[in-house]
Amino acid sequence: MDGSTNSEYCSTCFQKGTYTDPDETLETMMEKTEMNMIENLHFPTARAHDLVEEITPKLKRWKRL
Repeated sequence: MDGSTNSEYCSTCFQKGTYTDPDETLETMMEKTEMNMIENLHFPTARAHDLVEEITPKLKRWKRL
C-alpha cells in the first residue's frame, strides 16, 4: 500500500495497508462506533444503534464469505 486513503475501510481500523487492531471483533467495533456516534457526533442513541447494526456488518472487513 502507498499510504493513500482507502474507500473500502475506515481510517480508524485500517491504516498503511493493515488493520490497526487485527484481533478486534465485529461486536467490539460496533460498540466503539456506536459510543463514538453518541458521545462525539451527538447522534440520538437509537439512531446510532440502528445505523451501526445496519452498516457495520456489511463492511468488507466483516462480510462473511
